[in-house]
Amino acid sequence: MKKLSLILSCILLLTAALAVSVSAADMFVERELTPIVSVEEPKGGGNHDIYVINDGVFGDTDKEQYDTYCARSEPGEDFIGYTFPKPYTVKAFEFTEGNHFWDGGWFEMGTQRIEILKNGEWSQLDGVSCDPEYPAGLFQDDFGDPFETFTFTFDPVECDGIRIAGMAGGQASFISCAEVRILAEVPDDYVVADPHGDALAAEEAAKAVEEAAKTEADLAAGYITRLFTPSTNIDQPAGGGNHDINVINDLDWIGEGEEGVDKRQYDTYIAATEPHEVWFAYDFGGKTYNVTSVEYYEGMLFWDGGYFSDGLRLEALKNGEWVAVNADSGYPVSANSEDHEPGGQVWTFSFDPIACEGIRIIGTAGGEHFFTSISELRIKGSEATGEEPAAEAPAAEEPAAEEPAAEETAVEETVTVEPVAETPAAAEEKSPNTFDPAIIAAVSAILSLCGFASVKSRKH
Repeated sequence: MKKLSLILSCILLLTAALAVSVSAADMFVERELTPIVSVEEPKGGGNHDIYVINDGVFGDTDKEQYDTYCARSEPGEDFIGYTFPKPYTVKAFEFTEGNHFWDGGWFEMGTQRIEILKNGEWSQLDGVSCDPEYPAGLFQDDFGDPFETFTFTFDPVECDGIRIAGMAGGQASFISCAEVRILAEVPDDYVVADPHGDALAAEEAAKAVEEAAKTEADLAAGYITRLFTPSTNIDQPAGGGNHDINVINDLDWIGEGEEGVDKRQYDTYIAATEPHEVWFAYDFGGKTYNVTSVEYYEGMLFWDGGYFSDGLRLEALKNGEWVAVNADSGYPVSANSEDHEPGGQVWTFSFDPIACEGIRIIGTAGGEHFFTSISELRIKGSEATGEEPAAEAPAAEEPAAEEPAAEETAVEETVTVEPVAETPAAAEEKSPNTFDPAIIAAVSAILSLCGFASVKSRKH
């Protein structure tokens, strides 16, 4: 019994020794958290994705911030922060503002406060200090430079969520935020998870597979458009359409007469005051293709534009120059918007096949504000091949190149065995790092207490 008691004491001492080397660390954990905000559907020019506040980008533009602008008719309070998937012991709340505007973008008159979530209820946290001190003002000039970082610190507190709250400032009563970081106590060697990032990566991978399948089907149907990137001479539009020109090559076009789908089209609205030409093109990257068909899918029509006023022309890129193609699509030649209704029609150019290095449609922008709209631009054709058999000969004589290729492969195989040398390092990473000299000494002492002696001191 005495021996058993001694062994138990040894085990307890060993456990205590191991526990000594397991330390806590301070780490920013916001990637694991769920962002929350008082205004979930803002109407301002900022990024409308709340996850912009924990993307690690502190930024200096409206799209790298989230603001709560919602055209309030009277003052209101706002908050922004996180809820946790499990309780965390939090030590600091780092708040980076977004932009400041003439009508808001801050907490006014020092009303900002840090609140924590415990047992399902939010309450104000006491004993909070801020570095630098957050301004107490009413107007834009009172708040200094935009995108400034304020760090709120306090005694460590365990909670289920944390946020900054207060009276939203400015005439429009709203706040702005570029980033919120949460410093918490975690075990040593803790790895912060990123569930939102993982979900986005999985979504992107699935989208890539889907896009590849769409491209393959489109190529099988004779269309070559997905092999190239579209371009236009109006590459910085200011209208309500999609500002990414690739929208005209996404195989998602507007139906005839369809409305309220601005983001599925590209329009060239730039508040123009004079007529000007607009073109949409595909450059084949120096290769020659035999083009047999061009299809222009219109976007929406508007009271002040969205169409070509003097008809639509087709041009081909030949030897580095754009030349007119004798083609007809039946597109109306009219500056009257009624002659172009409804929107979303498809206009197909008919012409004899032409060998070229690019294709574009071109015309004069119509309407009071002189702009056009487009939902999709598709081209049928095939890559031109040399007619002389001699041009194909090098590709046909593959056996002659096999021997050098095998030599190169052998070299590559020799190189690939090098990672084996990294095995010890990998083993080091897996080995526990808690057995430091202090523990070894503690274990030796315990073994001595238990009556164990070294081999050298044992007598026969």
